[in-house]
Amino acid sequence: EQDMLERRPCLDRLFWHGKRLWTPAPTHTPQPTPALPRIRELFESADLSPLWQPEKGNWNVANQAVVQNDASLAQAILHRQERLEANWLLEVNLRSLSEHGTCGLMLHTVNQNALQVLLTSDAYLLVKSTTSHDEPVQMRALPAGTLVQAWHQLIFSCSGSVLTLQFDGLSLLEVLLEDSVDTFSLVTASCQAAFSGISLTDHYRDEFLNSTYTPALLGWRTDEDEPADASGKSGTLADWHVQHDNLEQTSSGQGMHILLKGSSYEQYEFSCTLRLQESSGHDQAALGCVLWQSESERTFIWLSQRKAQWKLVIEQSGDLPSTVVDLPAAFNPRNWHTLRLERQSTQLHICLDGPQIFTLSLAARAERIGLATRHASAAFMSVEQTGK
Repeated sequence: EQDMLERRPCLDRLFWHGKRLWTPAPTHTPQPTPALPRIRELFESADLSPLWQPEKGNWNVANQAVVQNDASLAQAILHRQERLEANWLLEVNLRSLSEHGTCGLMLHTVNQNALQVLLTSDAYLLVKSTTSHDEPVQMRALPAGTLVQAWHQLIFSCSGSVLTLQFDGLSLLEVLLEDSVDTFSLVTASCQAAFSGISLTDHYRDEFLNSTYTPALLGWRTDEDEPADASGKSGTLADWHVQHDNLEQTSSGQGMHILLKGSSYEQYEFSCTLRLQESSGHDQAALGCVLWQSESERTFIWLSQRKAQWKLVIEQSGDLPSTVVDLPAAFNPRNWHTLRLERQSTQLHICLDGPQIFTLSLAARAERIGLATRHASAAFMSVEQTGK
C-alpha cells in the first residue's frame, strides 16, 4: 500500500519564488495531480499501451509498473510515441532493481539528437548528450543516503530552451537545450529497473530568477514575430528584460507592448503576478494579459486606469463594447497582484488576488496567452500556464 503511494503523481501547486514561499493570493490549493495532464500512466493494465514501443530490452508490466528485466543489455529503450509541445512538465517515478548500471530517461530532439538523464548505482545524476561524445554534460551527487533501489521522483520542466530537473522535490540542475525535445523514452543500461507514476502536462512556470536567461531563451516572442499585417503592431523584444528577479517591460511611453509564449489551447489555466512601475500619464494606462488568435482578433484583460480610478477592463476585437469591473477604491497597481484565468469551453473565469471577480463568455476556440502593457511599464513574475 505504501509502495503504491510513493509512486503516484503528486505535484502540489505551492507558490514559490526562488527559495521564498510566495502567496500573493490569500489561499492556494494543493493539487493531488497535475492539472490537465496529457499523459497519466499508472500501468494499471497488464498490457502496455500501443503508444509505448520497446526498441530494445525485455519490458513488461508488473505490480503497476513497467519493468525492464534484462540486466545484461548495454542499453534498453522503451519509446513513448507522442510528441511534446514547446513547454512541458514530465514526472517519472523510478527505481533500480540492480546493484550496478544506470536507469533514467532519454529525451529525443527534433534534430535526431538525444539527451540522457540517468540515475547511477553510486547515487549520481548524470546528464549525457549524443553530441558530447559520451562525456557527461553535467553530473550531480544525489543527497547523502540515497538508495537507488527505492522509488524516486524525477520532474523535468521545459520552458523555452531551459530544461530544469528536480529529484525528489530538490532542484538539482538546469540544462540549456540546443534543439527542441520531440519525444521521450525510458532507458536502462546494464541494469534492471522499474518505472511508474508517469505524467506529462503542457505546462510552464517562469520565475525570472536568472538574469542571464533572456525572454527569447525562455520562449517568449513579441507580437511582431507573428505572421500578420505590419499595421497596428507595436513594441519590441528589446523593451523586455529579465532583471531584479522579474520580467520587466521598461518602456513607459505611448503605445502597446505584447509578449507571447507557447502553443494555442482551447482549455487552459494561466496566472501571472504583476505590478505597475511607471505610466505615461495617459488616462488609459494598463497592464495585464492578452488572449491572442491573430492581430485582428484578440481579447485584453487589463488592470486599467480610468479617470484616476483603476478598473478591471476587458477589451475585445471588433465592435464589442468594453466590460468594466470596479476594483476596491484602495487598489494600488504598484503593489503586486495576481491575475488568474481559467478557460473552460465557452467560459473564461477571471480571478484577481484569489477570488473570482468575473466570468466572460467567449466562442470555443484555441488561443495563445501573452502579457501586455499600454502606455506604461510593468514587472511580471510567477507566470505560468497549463494547457490541454
